[in-house]
Amino acid sequence: MPKTLNLSACLSCFPVRTLSVAGGVALTLATAVAPALAQEERPEDQILEGIEACLLDMGALGPTSSYLAGKGWVADFEGEMGTIGFLPSLGDSTFMYMSDMGEFCHVESLVIGSDAAAGLLELYLAEAGLTVTATGEGELLCPELTLSNGVTVEITSAGNDPVCTDANSSGLRFVYPAG
Repeated sequence: MPKTLNLSACLSCFPVRTLSVAGGVALTLATAVAPALAQEERPEDQILEGIEACLLDMGALGPTSSYLAGKGWVADFEGEMGTIGFLPSLGDSTFMYMSDMGEFCHVESLVIGSDAAAGLLELYLAEAGLTVTATGEGELLCPELTLSNGVTVEITSAGNDPVCTDANSSGLRFVYPAG
């Protein structure tokens, strides 16, 4: 059974709200544990959901689709032949697509830069207990990480002709080991 992470332990990673309640008690809530509607509006949360979806069951379409549906994402478009795309229910700046054969999964943001997306990936990996076992250059000659589960992740900008770093967009491409 795939493990879903609770990122609420990292309050400093998310905006927080302090509410005053009866009796002068203050209650601090992180956006990460707010209702799903609040999460879906934040591109950072959408990227984290996309990362988690891409690392579930090594690219198996069924479990990944079910996970995303539970988070309010919809299978909304067919990309290039052999891929299926997913969009969050709110917002239009984040999307993901994956191979229907389980070869790769891709999360893209049109508003979060590649360095920030790499930071979100690092946060997720630490919470998931995954480590980076090697670094190098991927297919696009951009930074590529090999994870302890054998998955590689190439970090780029968004778009059809991505570059390695961009302050305003990002792409994380997860490629699964053969087998």
